[in-house]
Amino acid sequence: MFKFLTDPPWLQLDIETVKNCLRIRQPFLIIRSKSDESINAIINDTGLDQEAAKLNHLRTTFTALRTEFIESGVPEEIVEALITQCILINNQALRECVLGQGRSVINELELVHFLREFTTYFKDGRMTGKWWLKQVENGKYLDEQYIGEIELLGDMFLAVTYNRILKVQSRHLTCVWDFPLKHVQHIKKEKAGIKFTMRGGENGPFIQIEDGRERSSLYQMLGVAAEQINAGRRRRD
Repeated sequence: MFKFLTDPPWLQLDIETVKNCLRIRQPFLIIRSKSDESINAIINDTGLDQEAAKLNHLRTTFTALRTEFIESGVPEEIVEALITQCILINNQALRECVLGQGRSVINELELVHFLREFTTYFKDGRMTGKWWLKQVENGKYLDEQYIGEIELLGDMFLAVTYNRILKVQSRHLTCVWDFPLKHVQHIKKEKAGIKFTMRGGENGPFIQIEDGRERSSLYQMLGVAAEQINAGRRRRD
């Protein structure tokens, strides 16, 4: 199991808070069962055309969703990020349901899938880790595909993506160094840390990690990235 970066002070979300967040199913059930009814009511009450009424319904629904999050204890300053993640997780069903592209309701299976995915993103740290990575150097690594991270001493953490490894100063979210993993020839787990050998045989950085579980976690994450890089090379060959 990876150990992910401790939440920043304003993002203290434990699994109990996440469970409380599942109260969001209420507005989604409203979408699932009453979206057409709600949109028709908006048209009747306001005189808007159907597309404008759908957008109005979408805004109203997500206003309710924001309220659910805040009442569940999620800090207000990150509610927008959570809403964005909800849209990403369930984007297709939302389009079909609220924007009228295809079916007009979310079925039970889609709803359950959405809630499970949402919980998983909190439970294993992926949402928090992705959020941190996207803030580093004002979004420089926005397009990187995040794998995981571990904490280091001195207010630092290492972030691993499918393309690179970064050492980041967590207080100011600035990058101390990063290098593309495609330049790495060999990664070795040693007693006190992880050693990198670069292509061409040059010595790369040695990352000191005393804790054995942390060391194994980083090695495992790097292995995930290496598998994808090697698969890409095999396809090109």
